Amino acid sequence: MATVPPAGDQPLLVFAQNVDTLITATPTAFGLVAGDATALHALTLDYSTRLATATTPATRNRVSVASKDTSKLALTAKLRQLIRIVSAYPPLTPSQRANLGLNPRDVTPTPVPQPATRPMLALDPDGVARIFDETTPDNRRKPPGVRGAIVFSKIGAETDAPPVSPDDARFAVIATRNRFSIPIPPGSNGKMLWVMAQWFNERGELGPVSVVASTAIAA
Repeated sequence: MATVPPAGDQPLLVFAQNVDTLITATPTAFGLVAGDATALHALTLDYSTRLATATTPATRNRVSVASKDTSKLALTAKLRQLIRIVSAYPPLTPSQRANLGLNPRDVTPTPVPQPATRPMLALDPDGVARIFDETTPDNRRKPPGVRGAIVFSKIGAETDAPPVSPDDARFAVIATRNRFSIPIPPGSNGKMLWVMAQWFNERGELGPVSVVASTAIAA
């Protein structure tokens, strides 16, 4: 679906001017009041003026661009506020949403799939870990629908057998960011740290277990 409001300078202006026209004509038809229309109209005019100044070669400079950016932030914030009100207005019709440039209402929620890929782990000797998906090793983003990863660890002597499943390890941490730390108890210097993980989605469903990562501890 399209980003609403648009992020681009000119698309945002076109979107705002259309919403401004419709809301100014009949604010109550969209669940708004006249004050909402007045505020949006003022912000739209201000942004239009500052955008023109910032994109005209003779007047484009750091000050005019910064002024445009500030106006853009204010306009975007107001649009998002009004869109939330409009979207929650029960009498709003699909035709009105389309006229405003809003995405169609999702009446059938898209099911969240169970994670199908494995996370990959990179470990530092101090227990700092980085996690990424096996299909996108150069991208920090989690797979679609994935909320985070449940991480398991084992600490033992170098001669100990590494874990082959989460049952052979202990829960370590829930990772929702690309970089996190594995808890390491005092006195673990020189021991081995083994770590594995599984993605989980919004419903708590788990994906396949990662390959075991390991490092000698130097905490």
